[in-house]
Amino acid sequence: DHLIDGDQAYYIRLRTSSNDNAYNGKDIWIEGKSIDANTAGFRFNSSGTSVSEDETPIEIGLSLTSIPSAQVDVVLSSSNKYEMVASPDKMTFTPENWDQEQKITVKGIDDVVVDGDKVSELVLKAVSEDKNFNIEDKVEITTLDNDKAEIIVAAKGVAISENTDETIKFDVMLSAQPDEAVRIKLTSSDESELKIY
Repeated sequence: DHLIDGDQAYYIRLRTSSNDNAYNGKDIWIEGKSIDANTAGFRFNSSGTSVSEDETPIEIGLSLTSIPSAQVDVVLSSSNKYEMVASPDKMTFTPENWDQEQKITVKGIDDVVVDGDKVSELVLKAVSEDKNFNIEDKVEITTLDNDKAEIIVAAKGVAISENTDETIKFDVMLSAQPDEAVRIKLTSSDESELKIY
């Protein structure tokens, strides 16, 4: 019945009918119990549990496992907003739409740091006058790191004449933000041909 109504007693009545008056019209009652299998919780339908820092989103469908007796407000948040975010930040379920899937959009955040894949949590907290649905749940989301530690050289010229004081200049940069200072030492493979100042 999808209702959280606890275990319920039931009775089965058996009544006889017979031309034998000794057996005719006798009632027998059998007592039984229907065990309630319904619980208050969230039902998830996900297209994945990992997101990339390129901010391509995934969708998670959310509904309730049972019919609430009152409106259920679900607040969504990220345990680490620097790695992933979710929207919307609030959903509402009622006794009428409890089983109708609502979509959560989750996307990773590009942090420009070589920090490896990070696991954070999508936190769902429900509040309702139906005390069964004052619940909290979490979904682990992995943010896949798309940053690599590389040195980028942008040269403005690489050929110079031996008979001039001509110099070459080039820019050196890092592909991602480092955790510590990075020192780059420049050396020439042949100082009789090229000196670095």
